Amino acid sequence: MKKLFLILCFVLLAAIANGAVSKSVNVTTVGTLNTLLTSTEKATVTDLTVTGTIDARDFKFMRDNMTMLTNLNISSINITSYSGDAGPSYSSSFPANQISEYAFYEKTSLKTIKLPASITSIGQFAFYQSGLTGSLTLPGNLKSIGYLAFYECPGLTGTIIIPKSVNQIDAVPFGLCSGITAFIVEDGNNYFTATNGVLFNKNQTLLILYPCGKTGNYEIPGTVNIIGKNSFAWCAGLTGSLIIPNSVTRIEDLAFNYCTGLSGILSIPNSVTYIGSYAFQYCEGLIGKITIPGSVTNLEDYSFSGCKSFTGDLIIPESVSTVGWYTFYDCPGLDGKVQFSETVTTIPYTVCDQCPSIKEVILPKCTKYISGMSFSGCIGLQKIKSANPLPPSIKSSSFEQVNKSTCQLIVPIGARTAYQAAPYWSEFTNITEQDLSAGITTTKTDICKVYSSNGQNIIENATNESIEVFTLSGVLVKTINNREIIKTINLPKGTYIVKVGNNYQKVECVK
Repeated sequence: MKKLFLILCFVLLAAIANGAVSKSVNVTTVGTLNTLLTSTEKATVTDLTVTGTIDARDFKFMRDNMTMLTNLNISSINITSYSGDAGPSYSSSFPANQISEYAFYEKTSLKTIKLPASITSIGQFAFYQSGLTGSLTLPGNLKSIGYLAFYECPGLTGTIIIPKSVNQIDAVPFGLCSGITAFIVEDGNNYFTATNGVLFNKNQTLLILYPCGKTGNYEIPGTVNIIGKNSFAWCAGLTGSLIIPNSVTRIEDLAFNYCTGLSGILSIPNSVTYIGSYAFQYCEGLIGKITIPGSVTNLEDYSFSGCKSFTGDLIIPESVSTVGWYTFYDCPGLDGKVQFSETVTTIPYTVCDQCPSIKEVILPKCTKYISGMSFSGCIGLQKIKSANPLPPSIKSSSFEQVNKSTCQLIVPIGARTAYQAAPYWSEFTNITEQDLSAGITTTKTDICKVYSSNGQNIIENATNESIEVFTLSGVLVKTINNREIIKTINLPKGTYIVKVGNNYQKVECVK
């Protein structure tokens, strides 16, 4: 008996040495896969075939307890729904016919998988940073691919075919999958392709499936309505100006996060109403003035933080009702005035923290509260205009590091005494009064018409406006103080950015 046991051990060790221990299991009761393998099998099986019916608990078991699992065949299983806290993520609800969210999250041992034909969705983070290699076949009934589902799986190679049944792809499911060479989208009238892994869904939301493949100057098509979450995040290879077409209404979270290679002008059209969190964070090379169009209603947290090369004034238009935390944090190039609109009653936390070159802050009559660190580190601040006769509530850190003996605080006539007595405002020693009874407001600016016609470059409705013409890389080539309703500008053949007042537009000059 002892001899037989030793023989079996040698056989098992030999199988492990050869790198393959196979097992086939039929699950008749969902959630019980863990009971159908011995402790030895849990630690040694590399090739597993599962049939029957499973749920999210079985995915969690395979991910966390089958340490050697390399090749998985679940092509014939059914997946039922599960509610509870024993699934592979913090969620308590896992739908049927889904590869559960986080199912094989960071499962680096897993190299191949055969997916069930019955699944309709692949959950978010399902194969995030897993060890998948080679080709991947998506089943023909698939309808949705979740957020970051296959993110950073560089071992995946070849072409990914998106079935025509798919009607939802969340942001960058194949981000950093550098081995994928192409995507083919079957004709289901839900998606169409552009070059180098770009997808647009039926709502014209732009999705970059593996964004780090993008280099050079990239022109966003004029059909795009929404620039999706993470679309160009970490695309350090993108260069030149960033021209957003006037078809775009929303720029979602992290859309251009850490696009450090962009080195020209940022042009946001008046069609945009929403700029999401971290949308342009650390786009350090973008130059010129940040122009927030009068159509924007939301500026979310960190949307322009770390944009170190923006210069000039920062005007928040009347349309903006929400300004998030850290929105313009660490923008040392801003060297003019910062003006908030009447719709912003609370100046957000650290909104302009570490902007040492700002010279003036303008606060409208509606301002009631200035959060901590709002203007901390604004060591170059020379003037604050506060139009509210009742001193807004501020924190000790709201103007931290501002020289309160030299910075001029301008308040409405008759309000000097109130500011001198108010907590932390009283630290300003240079307080003067001015007639601010009309309040301080900002207005929306209508975009004029810029186009090329018959070899001439025409600008309409720009009377008494300053016109500046830049190359796509941001080099100023012409400045005009316009006095005409229709202005003709002669330029060499090429593509230019035309700035009229606070608005930028692109024009193609054809000679």
